Amino acid sequence: MRLHGQPVVVVHGIVGDLVREEEVPNIYKRLVESLDGQADILVNCAGVQHRCVAEDFPMEEWNRILRVNLGAMFQMSPAGGAGYAAAWIRQHY
Repeated sequence: MRLHGQPVVVVHGIVGDLVREEEVPNIYKRLVESLDGQADILVNCAGVQHRCVAEDFPMEEWNRILRVNLGAMFQMSPAGGAGYAAAWIRQHY
């Protein structure tokens, strides 16, 4: 697709709670459904932080940061990879 001779990039965002591990597969499923069954790329750009002095840093905040910043990305990536592999196979075989 082009507009004024330039390629057009369409970006879709999906809202979801990445702290809730059980919701992550549903977030990816909703993304793929919004794209008529195929996502070409997955950009994991979610992140949270908590600011306070180190000695007062609550463990529950540390766990939330790891869950969103690392865990959700780790959990989302295989779903995307499986979809990309399936699309590649459909195109080449």
